Amino acid sequence: MNKKLRSGLPLFSTRMTATISVALVLLILGGTALLGIAGAGVVNDIRQHMGFSIMLDEDATASDIASMKQRLSRSKFVESYAYSSPEDVMNRWQQMVGDDENISELMEGVNPFAPEFEVHVRAAWAVPDSLAALAGQIEMAPGVADVKVHTEMVEQVHTTIRNITIVAVCIAVILLVIAFVLINNTVRLTVYSRRFTIHTMKLVGATGAFIRRPIVRANTLAGALAAAVAAGVLAGCLAWVRSLDGALEATLTWEAAAWVFGGMIITGCLLCYLAATLATNKYLRTRHDDMYK
Repeated sequence: MNKKLRSGLPLFSTRMTATISVALVLLILGGTALLGIAGAGVVNDIRQHMGFSIMLDEDATASDIASMKQRLSRSKFVESYAYSSPEDVMNRWQQMVGDDENISELMEGVNPFAPEFEVHVRAAWAVPDSLAALAGQIEMAPGVADVKVHTEMVEQVHTTIRNITIVAVCIAVILLVIAFVLINNTVRLTVYSRRFTIHTMKLVGATGAFIRRPIVRANTLAGALAAAVAAGVLAGCLAWVRSLDGALEATLTWEAAAWVFGGMIITGCLLCYLAATLATNKYLRTRHDDMYK
């Protein structure tokens, strides 16, 4: 009995070490994916605060204003909008200059401001070309005097987001390659410990598929177990992070996390399956004398 325990301990220890190693790699991948989702949420929120201002004519009628409100409400590119009457615009300017000057007195009781709309577009339209095209359409509407697009800010934000996205994609690809290399080396060690068993099975006439099947199955299940462990740890970390700040609950939702957890399980199974298949095929082709190397 003791001999069996002693002989079985190294294999058990190797598998446990391999499972923990794979879980750590998948934990890093899952954490990176959640950070990417959080970053995408922040970017989307920034985009939805971009848009343009619609300045109406001073003699714009109530019908023109109502028509513009109806048009913006029905438009598929508008996330939100705010209407400001001439009095609202004057009050806003008064708050900006402070109590040192009274705009109403300077203008001798005449309100020089026209009504306006501040429009925020949906994230998909928050790019310079789309905003310019939308502004051109709005300018043709009756009662519209001018449409001001915050072009410089939009272009700067768009360029920054594009550069960050490129860097994030490159980092994700590099991490995926590193994950495969690490998991491949880990799984190779578990198959290496069974190389003489593989050779013995070949000698008694076992086919490659028959030898490969249990090894690949065991490592694939180990990958699923490692992914489940990593997902559990990541879920605990996510719950703790969400409890720190209520704003994170909208950015890091459990629905998005569920997709990440599912992706971790699929990735763990797939990488372990590929690594076990490649390693087993290697030792199926290896001669007995070369197995000592």
